[in-house]
Amino acid sequence: MLSMMAPDGEGALVACPDCDLLYREALVPQGTHACCARCHAFLYCNDPGAFDRALAWTTAGGILLVLANVFPVMVFAYGGKSQSNTLVEGVVELARGGVEFVALLVFLTSIVFPVLRTTGLLYVLLPLRRGRCLPGARTVFRSVSTLEQWGMLDVYALAILVTVVKLGQLAEAHIGIGCFALVAAAVTMIVTGSALDRRDVWRRMEAAR
Repeated sequence: MLSMMAPDGEGALVACPDCDLLYREALVPQGTHACCARCHAFLYCNDPGAFDRALAWTTAGGILLVLANVFPVMVFAYGGKSQSNTLVEGVVELARGGVEFVALLVFLTSIVFPVLRTTGLLYVLLPLRRGRCLPGARTVFRSVSTLEQWGMLDVYALAILVTVVKLGQLAEAHIGIGCFALVAAAVTMIVTGSALDRRDVWRRMEAAR
């Protein structure tokens, strides 16, 4: 069900993400969402369960990130010898291979930024679930939106899968538990971004002050 909005009335200003038309925020019935009257783009929704779903997916993503960084993402067997590599070990090998810039980029986009994003969301959402707002929560939440643009777990996971296929022609290569956790973490981050109602989070932070 769609609830159309008109660019008048009272409430906070909402800009259409597609055509930039400004609206005054209006209350929509529970379970429905507002869309742009000009281009029909999605504006926001009224979903009471969105906060809990976002928190659940963020928690699951945090657990998966731990598994992805602890367990090996690839296991190679060649000439009777076996070698496994974790995400960090892969970055170290890239740096030793003389591609320090690529190593730094992989380290930031596949480890640092996803971990900071997930940790930041948990820092904001967990206390808000109990009606509390921790110091610096607003700054952290703004930073999370920026980090979302730099997390590339899905790209790195795809690169690992392609590498395993290519190396499979030369040696015995297997996908490790860390790779499965990495793919699952990438999916949870995408789902979290879709489930998270940022307007609701800001309202909860204002109410908890």
